[in-house]
Amino acid sequence: IKGEPQFPLQYGSDIVFPLHADFEPNMLEAVYWHNTFKSKRIQFVPFKKKLSHNFKGMIKSDVRQFDIAPSIEMYREIFLMDLDTGVLVVPADRGVLKTSRLRETFKMSRRPFLLSRLGHPYRGIVISLNGPNPAQVLESGIEMVQLINASRGKDEPKITYQTLYVTLPKEMRGNDEELQRRHRHEVIKDYEGIYRETIDYVELEGNPVRETLNFLDPREYELLILSMNPEQPISVFKPNVPYLIAKTSHLSTLVIPEVID
Repeated sequence: IKGEPQFPLQYGSDIVFPLHADFEPNMLEAVYWHNTFKSKRIQFVPFKKKLSHNFKGMIKSDVRQFDIAPSIEMYREIFLMDLDTGVLVVPADRGVLKTSRLRETFKMSRRPFLLSRLGHPYRGIVISLNGPNPAQVLESGIEMVQLINASRGKDEPKITYQTLYVTLPKEMRGNDEELQRRHRHEVIKDYEGIYRETIDYVELEGNPVRETLNFLDPREYELLILSMNPEQPISVFKPNVPYLIAKTSHLSTLVIPEVID
């Protein structure tokens, strides 16, 4: 498990980016990911008749390895294509389009996706363990920290990471919640043994969405990483915690589905 960091090659070879005139600013974050992590190329997916005149120049100047996929008309078509997706970069703008695109991505994606909010270059990483697979998200986060630090010059400061888990207050915890909490402690202990370092682990009590957002509020130019279960419904009656955190956070957010095809 402790080898040369490969993220995101364990999921797929490409950074996938939808080419749409409205997404032009987010292309810079997609290029940053391609240059910093282990992807083989950027796979551009153009929207029919909705391209920016600047894309051609940006691609020539910033991207060495890329390919152009067949064009699409609607965003959801991207999940029906035969792509070797390591990370899908999803521009996270505001308004109704943002909400519908985010919901579609949570429901349909089986590969990691980045909600791009132009938060790069990252000064730190926060790994939320309020998701279904804390070991998977922690391993990916540690690899990403290593790759970011390896890409930096000798005089540039190295970034660090924090892990965060929000549990219910003690008097409100049932057996399942207590087992979840203990499992997180065991995962942290295991990875401390693997990497022979102390992991900065923060445990808070309260509403997991509210407390996580409060924890993130003063941070700028950091990356949030969390995991989600793509089979979990998005419902007002049973809150989907990873979805609500990802939707509301002001940070660029990497979401890793628990199940990978």
